[in-house]
Amino acid sequence: MRKLIKPAIFVIVGIIIAFPVFSLTYYTMARTSTPGFCVSCHEITPAYNAWKTSTHVNNAHGFTADCMDCHLPAPQDTINFFYAKTIHGIKDVFVHFAYGTYDREKSREHAYETFKNAQCQKCHRNILYIPNKRGAMLAQTNWKEERSKMQEVCMQCHGKRWTESHYSHMDQAIEEYNEVYFKPAKAKLDELYDKGLLDKTRFFDEPLEVEYYELWHHEGRRARMGAAMMAPDYSWWHGFYECKKRFNSFMKEANHLIETGQKSYKAVNYPNATGNTTKPKEIFK
Repeated sequence: MRKLIKPAIFVIVGIIIAFPVFSLTYYTMARTSTPGFCVSCHEITPAYNAWKTSTHVNNAHGFTADCMDCHLPAPQDTINFFYAKTIHGIKDVFVHFAYGTYDREKSREHAYETFKNAQCQKCHRNILYIPNKRGAMLAQTNWKEERSKMQEVCMQCHGKRWTESHYSHMDQAIEEYNEVYFKPAKAKLDELYDKGLLDKTRFFDEPLEVEYYELWHHEGRRARMGAAMMAPDYSWWHGFYECKKRFNSFMKEANHLIETGQKSYKAVNYPNATGNTTKPKEIFK
């Protein structure tokens, strides 16, 4: 009986000491995990204000996703959660005193790069579902960010090496289209305009304008999209193979007009010829 008394005392003392330490630690972590505490550091005030007006706060479901939901691992991943939270806090304090100026743009880009699907899927269980109304998807964004996000989607099933190889091959296919077909055809089209052999007044009312458009948006689009979507039949037989024939036809007729000085035939009543060749406002920057 006496042998049990000493261990029991140690257990009781341990509980008496551990409970308030644990409670204090938990209370501290809870209090320092709120948006209000985060914004007490003046560097992130702009980010806090942007968050307050975003759909992460103002939405039809009445749900609020706060700083911790997006910027830190899930709380049940205890070790990573505490580690990431500590590193974030130390880093912000260090930057404040060591550098003084807070580069919000750089910090935002870094945050976007470090977001993981698992963090978003805490709330967005159907994140890979594409709804009919895609307002958020069409917002202004950076193509590098979107490319990185798409690679993350690919790697839900494929390995990193496979994904990187696929994107490398896709880039090569697009570069080949640009260098071999698009740029020479565009230069030839501009030459025809400069020599007055084609009329810029309206687009689509002269055969070579249609040929040029088809080379870019018809066969060219199939070649590029086929490479992107792993569809070799479309990329080659319905894409680059057709590009070769269209390109040769376009260049043959263009060179004939230049050699003879003959103006292109113009269809006066060509259906839906627009005449507006203004570059549309960019969506993606």
